[in-house]
Amino acid sequence: MTGGGSRYPTYDYAYVGRRLRERRVELNLTVEELARAVQMTPDFVESIESGKVYERFTGIIVLALELGVEPRDLFSQTSHAAYEGSNVIPLRRRSAN
Repeated sequence: MTGGGSRYPTYDYAYVGRRLRERRVELNLTVEELARAVQMTPDFVESIESGKVYERFTGIIVLALELGVEPRDLFSQTSHAAYEGSNVIPLRRRSAN
């Protein structure tokens, strides 16, 4: 998230996409499998993962939940700062309810 001149925050969607891709790969899911599970096209999921397009927050939340991670971790400034360095903070798994 960055401040910018707007009173509304902006987010680094390329970073969010990288985090989604990392988790998908960690789960050994193909783009096609994830896309089918969340009712998106594979091309659209790839575009989100590459940061070429951004999805509404509801779409990001659906993807995160399908991947079993906390959506807020995708936008964490602490995680973002760590990613730019040498250590990547792992995404927290959602607790099973």
